[in-house]
Amino acid sequence: MRKILLNRTFRAPDGSTPPIPPAITLVEAFGGSPGGFADTTYNIVATLEENDFIIIFGASDQADGSTPLYVSDGYTFLYEGPNTLPSVRCWYKKMTATPDTTIRLDDWGNSVWSVAYRGVILRGVNTTTPIDVTTVANISDTESGTFTANAITTATDGAALVFFGGMDDQDGFTVSSYPTDYTEARGTQSSSDGASSATVASCVWLNSGAAGLKSAVSMVTNGFDHVKTIHVALRPA
Repeated sequence: MRKILLNRTFRAPDGSTPPIPPAITLVEAFGGSPGGFADTTYNIVATLEENDFIIIFGASDQADGSTPLYVSDGYTFLYEGPNTLPSVRCWYKKMTATPDTTIRLDDWGNSVWSVAYRGVILRGVNTTTPIDVTTVANISDTESGTFTANAITTATDGAALVFFGGMDDQDGFTVSSYPTDYTEARGTQSSSDGASSATVASCVWLNSGAAGLKSAVSMVTNGFDHVKTIHVALRPA
């Protein structure tokens, strides 16, 4: 007689319960530092699939409105910081049945403005309502080596958290400490022409667990003048 086992907890050989893999996975993380008046194009390395999700964030060492920082070809505008240094903007896009192979960035900077961007490509994001919740922070006139962005309260279990921070006026900016849970897509992209500089930092927590309040993102750096951040929770499919 065949037995059917219900509600059984499967365990690893050492007796532990294997972790549940994240519903959302990282496909690619990228960044760049275009200069001059010219547009720039990023060539996507991975082979994308329908419904893959791209989110991209740019920062310029100018007040908002001075540098357009556009992403073309069907992106949805998500956030623009208040009209102070640095200029920051964020967009996202869901791939169609014919996924993109490039990302075109229009009007990024000029001969005296530094611009940097970072982005991530994720798989398994909800195709109907991808954005669970967002929170932003504007930290000005700070010469400290640490900044702390807003906490975020997710409404959906298993949401992926994507964090971007845009900084200005700090040549050679680096992040020496990232939040513990944000293990994916860690990195910075900097741009400097000697007169100005801009840097974007990013990190991702693929599965933030049960819905609820998540700790504020705190990073230890080598200093900055101004920073604007966006913290985005994405719903799994």
